[in-house]
Amino acid sequence: FAGWFDQNVVDRVVNWIGYLSEIWAEVTGVTDRQVVDGAVNWTATVTMWLGTQSRRLQTGYAQSYMLTTAVMVVIGLILFQVIGG
Repeated sequence: FAGWFDQNVVDRVVNWIGYLSEIWAEVTGVTDRQVVDGAVNWTATVTMWLGTQSRRLQTGYAQSYMLTTAVMVVIGLILFQVIGG
């Protein structure tokens, strides 16, 4: 009886759990590749793009920095008046 029970009950339960584990591993693997890795890769791409764009703003000339600051202050004041005022 013990041999029959092992083959027909215990082994089937173990095999069923193993099968479900394989399915679960595939689902979580797809989720990891598509969602988690996708978010990490997207963040890296955006960071690299922002770095490339901000590099263009760095001219080394103080006059450019002062002009940029003045323009941003004017834009900020306009936005403050439109949104906050």
